[in-house]
Amino acid sequence: MKKIFSEIILFIISISFANAQMCVVDGLRYYAYSMTQASFAGIEDTALYSSVTSLKIPNTIKVDGSTKYVEKIKIEALYGFDYFEEITLPNGITSIEDYAFKNCSKLKTISMPNGMYSLGTGAFKGCSSLEKIDLSNTSIMQIPQECFYGCSSLDSLVIPKKANYLYDSAFAYCGIRYLEIENSNENIYEGVFAGCKNLETVVLPEQLRNLGNGTFADCSGLKRITLPNELTSIKANLFKNCSSLDSLELHPNITMIYTDDFGR
Repeated sequence: MKKIFSEIILFIISISFANAQMCVVDGLRYYAYSMTQASFAGIEDTALYSSVTSLKIPNTIKVDGSTKYVEKIKIEALYGFDYFEEITLPNGITSIEDYAFKNCSKLKTISMPNGMYSLGTGAFKGCSSLEKIDLSNTSIMQIPQECFYGCSSLDSLVIPKKANYLYDSAFAYCGIRYLEIENSNENIYEGVFAGCKNLETVVLPEQLRNLGNGTFADCSGLKRITLPNELTSIKANLFKNCSSLDSLELHPNITMIYTDDFGR
């Protein structure tokens, strides 16, 4: 039976830690790092949450009588914590730090606040049950290295207009079937979608200037892709082992093709 959070007795422990104050509220660990700001740092009392499948992180907490706004998810906050299927983040969250939800293997859905502007390296790496992620209303300007690596249940994705950079292996080995990248993106780095074997259709923005080495390597289900006019080269192993890609139209602006680009 799911525990009702409102029935959990409020319990606060405050400990000085470097320049932040560590506190525990309802079994959840936070760091208060200013007069009004705090970050969520993980589960302190695992017994309270071992049979809970959903987690709602509050917008504010009370520490020594003062209100703190929860604005960050700390590095490795829930690394490997595989109880939760659903996580709701408060609207005040602006940043999810490195590996915050790595290997949360049961996580299926997570809300992404409108004001969020920063994702950390490997933030959702290994979240193999994650089915959907909506970044469309966030202010994220880059998707960092291995951010969604190995999210094998993630089957569709629309990357927001503000995300100008997709870094190495950001979505490698995901279950994506359809991919649409909106118009402002200019740079996609190495292996971003490598190993996405279910990927069939890709819509790239016209402004795209760079597709890194092996961006679509081992995407064995890829059938359709149109290369944008701003692209001037086909990098190494870009379409390696794309065994379902029967044809590809190359426009006149492409002046360099590296070896092994179409190796199968």
